[in-house]
Amino acid sequence: MELNCSGIAAEDQNPPISFGLYKNLIWKASLPEGHSSPCIWGDCIFITGTEKEQKLFKLICIDRNDGNIRWEKSIAVEEFERTLVVGNPATATPSTDGERIYVYFGSYGLLCYDLTGEKQWELPMPVPKSRHEMGTSPVVKGNLVILNCFGDQNDPRLLAVNKYDGSIVWIHTLPEQKDNIRDS
Repeated sequence: MELNCSGIAAEDQNPPISFGLYKNLIWKASLPEGHSSPCIWGDCIFITGTEKEQKLFKLICIDRNDGNIRWEKSIAVEEFERTLVVGNPATATPSTDGERIYVYFGSYGLLCYDLTGEKQWELPMPVPKSRHEMGTSPVVKGNLVILNCFGDQNDPRLLAVNKYDGSIVWIHTLPEQKDNIRDS
């Protein structure tokens, strides 16, 4: 266990300090393209990805012990948001409260699944218009899921939804962004 969420192992631990294809590797899994970080809860690892040709987002639950995929959900979209050349529309990291998983896809909206992969609710949103892809990840605080969404060029907002049913609790519209960066 790390010390105070600092990323530093406790003194009584002996974590590996060198990694490689065959060194200190417990398992590996093939995943779709994506840039999200893993969200870990117990023996589950939640991560996102895309299958661009099929216009699908993926939410994947991996068994932390053996790398097997426990379940995978596909979310179809009509279009992907604009991304940088090195970007990916599956950039946002899922979050969890230990009962549900919350995931945001800029080209679709906010979704909630239980730990077995059953969709609990969804909140479709407009595709953001931004100079960069929406790497914003949902944050769970109390009974709210908070999200910085809609991009910097089409009504930037902070949004809070009820984590149990996906209903909007409040919206805070941010001031219009004016700067010297040109849209390319």
